[in-house]
Amino acid sequence: MLDFFVKNIPKKPRKIIRTIALYESKNRLIRGLNIDYILLAKLTLLELFAPKLFRFLQSKGFVRLFKRLVQWREEHNSLSQFNTIKDDILKSNLPDIDRFLFLELQKIIEHIYKGRVEFELDVIFDKAYDDKLLKEHLYFKSFTVNVKESEIKKEVAPVDIELFINRLLSEDELLWQDAFKEDANLKEPNTILDNTTFNKLLEKLKEKTEFIEHPTWLENISNHINNRQLLELFKEVHNPFKDGK
Repeated sequence: MLDFFVKNIPKKPRKIIRTIALYESKNRLIRGLNIDYILLAKLTLLELFAPKLFRFLQSKGFVRLFKRLVQWREEHNSLSQFNTIKDDILKSNLPDIDRFLFLELQKIIEHIYKGRVEFELDVIFDKAYDDKLLKEHLYFKSFTVNVKESEIKKEVAPVDIELFINRLLSEDELLWQDAFKEDANLKEPNTILDNTTFNKLLEKLKEKTEFIEHPTWLENISNHINNRQLLELFKEVHNPFKDGK
């Protein structure tokens, strides 16, 4: 912990004092939970020395965009490669709402690097964290949800079916998760996809069977559909004997 702060806090007395004070305040608030001290330190530095980025993440979905920044850092070796990140966003087949959001995020990153950078963003976004752990370190409370296996799951439709399907059938693995986690209806615990939306998705999948063969995609959707829908998914889309083959 000490080594992390020594390497990354700007070498100015006032900033060192502010960092330690904020970190100690956060540490007191999070007591009683499973603390990751490096993560807490990272969030402290981010809040103090990149406040615009910190506020943007808070307002647009901290967990989701934190993962996105980790992905960009991994793919481009550093977030300082903001121009190539922008090129990739523009070339990617993304829903407009996500493309505009990611371009906003990229612009903030570019502004940080073109300004007087006092600490390295890459050390903040060098690894992904479990959603629950990240939320607890942001909001200082437990996000454990107890759901009984015997409870009947409620079928719900996405708020925006077209956006939901576009995210789920994009080439971007993080958007597969966002399809559910960023939808106001489907992100609620103990919910599954309604039949009408499932059938629309099924029709699209008949032309894009490669998704069924992707284990990450399959694991993601299997958590949000019932057993009958899962069997139908395989039968209609991934049946080698279908159509007399």
